[in-house]
Amino acid sequence: MTSQERKDLDNGIWLCKIHADLVDTNHSRYTVGLLKAWRARAEELARLRQDGVTRPGRSRFFAHEQTIGTPDDETEAKARIGALTREFLADVGVSQVLTRTDCVVAENVIFELLLNAHRYEGVRTFRIVSSSASVSVEYTSLTGYGLESLMEETRGHGGVDAVKMLADETQGRVQLNFRFSEQTSHWICSAVQLGYSDDPCAINLRDSDEHEREIFTSDCAGCESVHVHGHLNDHTSDNWVTARYVKQLIDQGVQVVVHSVPGPMARHLRTTIQAVLDGSEGFEMSEHA
Repeated sequence: MTSQERKDLDNGIWLCKIHADLVDTNHSRYTVGLLKAWRARAEELARLRQDGVTRPGRSRFFAHEQTIGTPDDETEAKARIGALTREFLADVGVSQVLTRTDCVVAENVIFELLLNAHRYEGVRTFRIVSSSASVSVEYTSLTGYGLESLMEETRGHGGVDAVKMLADETQGRVQLNFRFSEQTSHWICSAVQLGYSDDPCAINLRDSDEHEREIFTSDCAGCESVHVHGHLNDHTSDNWVTARYVKQLIDQGVQVVVHSVPGPMARHLRTTIQAVLDGSEGFEMSEHA
């Protein structure tokens, strides 16, 4: 064996030992699936370095899920929620995808959402789930206390401030949405620069026919806002299709956030939607790369 082969073998044995120790220490946190994903990412980055790639493409979150239980005592619950939220976001690689500022405000909003559910709805068991482009919090709810209720909250200001901070600091790079279905509350925190995949409250209009759009709409049932991604439609005629679809959603009583890349097409899309809505500003526009 060459010295490099021996080094690679030693590194492999070391990595296996580290992973085994992690699983033995906390198998609910360090699942086999998560460790395999870590290894695959490390191998991918190593291959890119060997090929001379110094700036690899944008990473995505690791898919993972964890159930969180909290005690009745609020002080103890806050400490547990804070620690487990930080651990989960670190484990799924949020810091590899988002900027430092975006990481801080995303972690804060997830913490406040969990704390509100513990405090106001009596929830003691939560499920936190990550997909390639989002992190969501899920729990059984009898009230459906959602984003609209939160923004009208008068018993405290932490949650309201967290949502406002997320919007102000990330400038649309990270979006929060709420969905209530089958007595389950879903809070979805999405990194929109990674696209619409895996976001249950997002609709992609590219290469989809009317039937598929109806399916998208039914899939988004229970979402307080629907995120329409029109940034892949790079022609003016496509913008008219997007505008008419946005109007259909608004006419159904849905709050709509339209995503587009900054530039002339985004400006055209905004004015086109306004024209279809007879000058109304009944939608939100989020422009980002």
